[in-house]
Amino acid sequence: MLIVRNAALAAMLVLVCASLSASSASAQSNGPSWAGATGTPGSVPPPPLILLPPPAPVPPPPVTPKLSGSFVYVYSFLDLREQLFGHDCLRRVNADLVDALKALGADSKVQFHKDIARAPPYDENYQPGYRGASSSRGQVPVVATISANWADEQATHPQYRLIILPSTFSTQGAWQFWTIRWTLQDIASGRIVWSTTTQGKRLIWLSLEEGGETRAKGIVDKFVADFHNSGIH
Repeated sequence: MLIVRNAALAAMLVLVCASLSASSASAQSNGPSWAGATGTPGSVPPPPLILLPPPAPVPPPPVTPKLSGSFVYVYSFLDLREQLFGHDCLRRVNADLVDALKALGADSKVQFHKDIARAPPYDENYQPGYRGASSSRGQVPVVATISANWADEQATHPQYRLIILPSTFSTQGAWQFWTIRWTLQDIASGRIVWSTTTQGKRLIWLSLEEGGETRAKGIVDKFVADFHNSGIH
């Protein structure tokens, strides 16, 4: 059995075999069906020709993120739940996150969805009322928001894009529970290089704004802990 991987060589061999087949058909009327190199009847015919597809392309090597010395553009969609997180808490999350990324060796800029001009509005299903148990429904316009902010993002020459989404948020009595998804994207390749999910809860005593600084620190500290545990520097 003859295995051919080179396309040009395979085409040439096909032509040769076709020529030999024609010669064989011609010889059939005058004698034996096949003659070897010596012209002796009964010689062994050539092996069948099998054409294999070209080998699959080698995938690109994985992108190993390195925050140190980079710029990270942060898209925070936590304002989707501003009513429930509280304005002061989210403001502190942004400030603490800038400090945390600086400690990791990266400069950054954090933008809320609501502060990006021409960003499409949130789905109305993402506007839960206070005290009402809510689950994530509808769609968050992540891609459209990034597209609307493209010029401002590129002006900072970032290497990475960090996207923060409140994937779940619910209230049960006086308790709040939330899950936040953090996704780090390599801008040059468009590949997701790291992601994690953090959870939190709090007991509401008097108002949604109480303890905003403490809650913000807890949110960012969990992100930093997961990032350190991943071994990325």
